[in-house]
Amino acid sequence: MRKILIIAKKMIPVKVKKELKLIFAPLRRVVAKILSIKNKQIKDVSIISNNCIGADISRKLYLKYNSPTVNMQVLPGQFSKFISNLKYYLNIEPIEVLVLSEVERCMLKEMYGVWEEDKIPFPIGRIDDILLCFQHYNNFEDAVRAWNRRKGRVNFKKIGYILVADVIKYKEDIMRFYGLNIENKLLF
Repeated sequence: MRKILIIAKKMIPVKVKKELKLIFAPLRRVVAKILSIKNKQIKDVSIISNNCIGADISRKLYLKYNSPTVNMQVLPGQFSKFISNLKYYLNIEPIEVLVLSEVERCMLKEMYGVWEEDKIPFPIGRIDDILLCFQHYNNFEDAVRAWNRRKGRVNFKKIGYILVADVIKYKEDIMRFYGLNIENKLLF
């Protein structure tokens, strides 16, 4: 953890450093506590998140990416369903989505803001009724390769779930997530 702070010290203003210290210095303990594990046993943790925060946390803590949700997004409205039946969804091979339904287009427009009607700006996949937004990949094939490689690493004994959602826009989805009978969940 100290290395992160030293690197950050050189690259960011003093005002921001204090805020980062408050957030990232105790991050290892927070994640370990959420996952109810000892600090030294955090190595093989899987962080399933609806957006890139799981990858960011893994990177900051020098963890291997033990989650297929790295560098992609599951929409907040679908995340609770996804994690409620995670093993089922991880056993489905993603298929590429080339044409969106009107409902899907509206969901994506709400999530990403400006959206050209006929152009999908990044690869999108589907596993059953869950959309996978691979916004950090150049093509669908690379995204699926990464998804398949990482889904095999999921450690169901040390797993945590993180939902990042706007409280006003996604209130119902947040309440659904909060109401899940699943341990080790965190809401931002």
